[in-house]
Amino acid sequence: MGILILILKIIGVLLAVLISLVAAVAAVPVRYRASVKVQDEIEGKAVFHWLLHAVDIRLCYGHEGLAWKCRILGIPILGQQKGGQGVSGRQKGRQEGASRQEESKTTEESEKREEEGSKDQAKKRVAKSIQRQKAEIVAFEEEQAKKEGRPATGTKIESESKEEAGDPGRLGRLTSFLGEGQQKVSAIKARIHNIKTLIFEETNQKAFRHILQEMKCLLHHFAPRKASGEMEFGMGDPAQTGEVLGIISFLPFWAKYQVAVTPDFMAESMYVRGELSGRGHIRICHLLPSGIRLFKDKNIHRLIAAIRQ
Repeated sequence: MGILILILKIIGVLLAVLISLVAAVAAVPVRYRASVKVQDEIEGKAVFHWLLHAVDIRLCYGHEGLAWKCRILGIPILGQQKGGQGVSGRQKGRQEGASRQEESKTTEESEKREEEGSKDQAKKRVAKSIQRQKAEIVAFEEEQAKKEGRPATGTKIESESKEEAGDPGRLGRLTSFLGEGQQKVSAIKARIHNIKTLIFEETNQKAFRHILQEMKCLLHHFAPRKASGEMEFGMGDPAQTGEVLGIISFLPFWAKYQVAVTPDFMAESMYVRGELSGRGHIRICHLLPSGIRLFKDKNIHRLIAAIRQ
């Protein structure tokens, strides 16, 4: 009896730990902060952390490329330095092995291409030498015919007839190429027609509206709580600059965030400069209901089945 109670206690503790982890994942938000700077080049940084930095992911983008790091309880697990060098030792070894295999494959392919190229060059040389010999023979026969005062023999005529006989092969290749092009064009037209029917079908439009509605709901919860910065832009044309400024003024973030936008009506070419930063959080408890609602929608199931066809 005591062993049974001990087993039940262990099961209860495991269930409590599992439930607490699920509740933490659902309730504790993933906080983020990001900044973007646009001058001559684009630079950006982003940090995602969860449960007092128990899980910490950092991204950095600059002129050297993308770099990222992932730490769990302060221990680096995964990462990639600027220039594409990995941080994890196992992954680095795998990448080096894969790179060596790729290099060997590329060397083998290059050697094969060189051999094929040398064979093609040899064939071309032989063909050129044969053509030269034929031309010399034809020229010699013409000279002999002129000296003897008789018309040229049929060597030239035979060569011309052979060239003309080769013309149907060229025409056949041309017609086959045109036929393949028409088939490709017809296939593209069929795809465009399928996409149009997929978009304009009533049930699919309902699915698209439902997806947009859920995305709008998620953006409302996941959008940055605080954002600030300044931006200066010019379109190279005062009228276009004014139109873009009018569009920006209607966007919802204009009144919510502290972002200063300065238009440049005297700009001679299009440019954008500025710096933006923001922070917010993401909760899994907002993501799960949207996923369940989308999963229950039959129109979305039909849309997925139509896309797979």
